[in-house]
Amino acid sequence: MRILLATLQSHSHIVGDIERGVKIFEDGGIEFAELGGDEYTAAVPHKDGEKRNVFIKISHNKCDIEKVGCYCTRRYKKLMICQHVVAAVLQIQGGIIESRLEVGKIAAVKLFVNQANTANVVESGELEVFSTPSMIAAMEKAACHCLEDGLEEGETSVGTKISVEHIAATPVGKMVTAVARIDGVFGRRIELSVTAYEGEKNVSMLSALDGMPLAKKIGFGSHTRAIVDADKFMARLLQ
Repeated sequence: MRILLATLQSHSHIVGDIERGVKIFEDGGIEFAELGGDEYTAAVPHKDGEKRNVFIKISHNKCDIEKVGCYCTRRYKKLMICQHVVAAVLQIQGGIIESRLEVGKIAAVKLFVNQANTANVVESGELEVFSTPSMIAAMEKAACHCLEDGLEEGETSVGTKISVEHIAATPVGKMVTAVARIDGVFGRRIELSVTAYEGEKNVSMLSALDGMPLAKKIGFGSHTRAIVDADKFMARLLQ
């Protein structure tokens, strides 16, 4: 099992319940039983010697949670985790899995607009301005940088979805900064925000994504990447 703390943080939860769940796990006293089919039940310490009964179904790839059941979140129709679910997951998998994949992590890349990445050259338009495909490529590169030091040996990431708006044109000779931020880690699926700016200003990455006027925004959107085993991925394509 390999459920990251970032994955638990990415699911809907009450503020503070992740930290409280970690504390319950560290204090001990959690009992669990495997039901089969990646399903578990757990008795988690609550208060005054009481315990909460929790149901958890782990995804087939062992990297995420598919279903949960706890008194705390019974009124919610969507999947929502509580401190007892967090504690139970950590107990079942034997502790917190260390990872550099963190919600809120940011990376950026910079490039100059030149003839090679203009719309008329890449054939995405007729004008000599920074092309939308080139902006998207820069956003994806920034996203890859967000993930690269959080991957295990032999792993890589592939883009599966991107939805962006290109809202301003950029002429040849200008600097463009593309920024990506991890918004959610759902097992091997990573959700990111992507933004592009015109300008060579000293852009604070965090401020940039929060919309601070440090550079002219030229594009924004969302991006999904999947973590894969590089060799297995390529082998399947060649079959």
